[in-house]
Amino acid sequence: MPSVYLVPHGEFEDANDLAAWLEDDLRNPSGRNGVYLVASAHYWRNIPTGSMCLFHKDKQFVGEGMLLQGLHPCSIPKTSPATGKPYEGQVRFDPNTIKRYKSFLSFPQVEATLGKSLTYRGVQRLTWEDYLKVQAVL
Repeated sequence: MPSVYLVPHGEFEDANDLAAWLEDDLRNPSGRNGVYLVASAHYWRNIPTGSMCLFHKDKQFVGEGMLLQGLHPCSIPKTSPATGKPYEGQVRFDPNTIKRYKSFLSFPQVEATLGKSLTYRGVQRLTWEDYLKVQAVL
């Protein structure tokens, strides 16, 4: 069943770099058009299609997108700068749902809003209620 997931990003210099990539490349029909190359497949194996993914870097939430197609083999032979190894797979987001937040949200701000601790080192599942609370503070 689809849910909400926090997804960390190690391949970007900082939160602004990730946010620009979401807006200018991942969402762009003449860019990646929602195709997201996966450096570590184990993070993505259990995220079902239809899930909302919240993207973060350096403990800053920068944007989101809904997973349209789950993990499958990578169609682009490329090496991950984070691991130095070939990408392990790819997923696809609905480009129409990819958005960059106007103001980034810090981990402490979201933790206070949700009343729970968050992990920034791996994928973490949240509820749709949590998602609505996050949206309310954007």
